[in-house]
Amino acid sequence: KGASSGSGGTSTVSTYKLEKELKSVEGKLETAEKKAKDSELASKHAGYLIESFLFPNTVNTSDDEGNAISEEPIDAFTKMAECDAWDADSSSITPDNQEAVILKSCVIDLSLDYCTRLSTKKTTDYLESIKSLPDSEYPSFTEMEAELVALIEGVEPYCAHFNNCYKSNFNETDGCRPATCPFNNKYGCVYVSACTTEHIQGEYKDALGELIAAQETATKADPEA
Repeated sequence: KGASSGSGGTSTVSTYKLEKELKSVEGKLETAEKKAKDSELASKHAGYLIESFLFPNTVNTSDDEGNAISEEPIDAFTKMAECDAWDADSSSITPDNQEAVILKSCVIDLSLDYCTRLSTKKTTDYLESIKSLPDSEYPSFTEMEAELVALIEGVEPYCAHFNNCYKSNFNETDGCRPATCPFNNKYGCVYVSACTTEHIQGEYKDALGELIAAQETATKADPEA
C-alpha cells in the first residue's frame, strides 16, 4: 500500500508539472503568434506608406482659364479643414463622424512621425557637431535644448510647436489647424497625404472598428460606467 500511495503522489505531481509546462508552451506560442501578426501588420502598413509616397493620390491644378497645369498630391490638411475633422471626437464615434475621426487620427499620427524623424535627425547632427568641443565650451543641457528647438523651428516651425498643439487638442487659436500642409519639405506633405489613400484609411477603419467593439463590450459589462 505504501508503494502504491507513493506512486500515486508521484503521478499527481508529474501530471501537474506537465500541465504547467503545457500552459507555459501555449503562452509562448500565443506570444509568438501575436508578434508574428504584429510584424505582418507593420510590414503591410509600411508597404502601403511606401506605395502612397511613390504613387500619391493627386488632384489636377489649373490656371485661370481652366487649363490643366499639373497634378499635385492631395493636401490632407486641406481635406481636414473641408470636413471639420479637427473637431472630430474619437471618444464618441458615430457613422456621421467616422470618416473625420479616421482622417484626423491618421494626419496626427503621420505628422507626429514626420516631426519625430526630423527631430531625431537634427539632434544627431547637432550632437555630432559639438562632440569635439572642449569641456569649457560644451553647452549645458538647457542651452542644447534651446538650440535644438531653434534648429527645428528654422526648418519646420509646425514641428517645433506640434507637442503643444497636441496637448491643447489642436486649439484653433494657437495656429494648430493649418488650412494647407504646414511642412516646408514637400515630401513631408506627400507623406501625410497617405491619409487620403484607400489602403491607409482601411487600416484605420479596421482599428476603429476594434475600438468600437471594445467600447461596446465594456458598456455591456458595466452599463453604468
